[in-house]
Amino acid sequence: MAPVSAATRITFGVATVISIGALSAFAKPVTYTLPEAALSGFPVRTSALTWLARVTFTKNVGRVMSLPPELSAGFRPPNNFGFGYGSGFIKVGESPSQLYGVDTATGVLHKLGDLEPSFVMGFSSDVRVGNFRLYGLLDWRHGSSVVNVTQNGYDFSGTAPDSAESVQRLTLFLAGRSPYIQDASFLKLREVTLSYQLPETVVRSVFGGRVTGVRAELSGRNLVTWTPYKGLDPEVSNFGNQNINRGQDLAPYPPSRSYFFTLAVDF
Repeated sequence: MAPVSAATRITFGVATVISIGALSAFAKPVTYTLPEAALSGFPVRTSALTWLARVTFTKNVGRVMSLPPELSAGFRPPNNFGFGYGSGFIKVGESPSQLYGVDTATGVLHKLGDLEPSFVMGFSSDVRVGNFRLYGLLDWRHGSSVVNVTQNGYDFSGTAPDSAESVQRLTLFLAGRSPYIQDASFLKLREVTLSYQLPETVVRSVFGGRVTGVRAELSGRNLVTWTPYKGLDPEVSNFGNQNINRGQDLAPYPPSRSYFFTLAVDF
């Protein structure tokens, strides 16, 4: 089975976005630099099998440009549970999505994480063999942080599964430190889809000319997550997907795992 010609495509881009809405109460801009790259190609392409692979890379870098003089030292925006847990902190020249807390080792209040990941990568694979198609999508987000307030509740109630570590966290928290800002990096299997296209000869013999195509499809979404995060899911927030102070985990419902069966009929 000799391979036929393959095509590879590489794209790069950098965008700069100026957002007023992120700090609209103070009418001061935040800039976001968004470098991105994509690579797609056919590792295998023959008369019987094609495999299209795609890799994407994005990095969102935000910076507060200016603030009123009375806020030049920085301030803690609303929608948070305080520096003891971990809170956003708006300051000129720094990230609008950073998390400030009290260092568990030094007792110093400073940046301990960022709600925005260091980078995001996507890996998709689309394999076709005859009338079958198998598609999969992996999502890798590295370097983001989440405030795990839910774990603090387990620690206070004595129901945390890691009892020794729970005592350490609670001791640090009661001493005014911030042990609940946690690494929320993850690799997630976003989607897997298997589909089958009914052969045209079968469609014509069964439906005559009334139907032009029939496809059966089984898919699952949010299937598996690999993460060091100790909560139920690193993609949680009590305050939605706002730019500032998202990533506060206080017992929200995690994203659900779902399965679908689809029968598509083309007329």
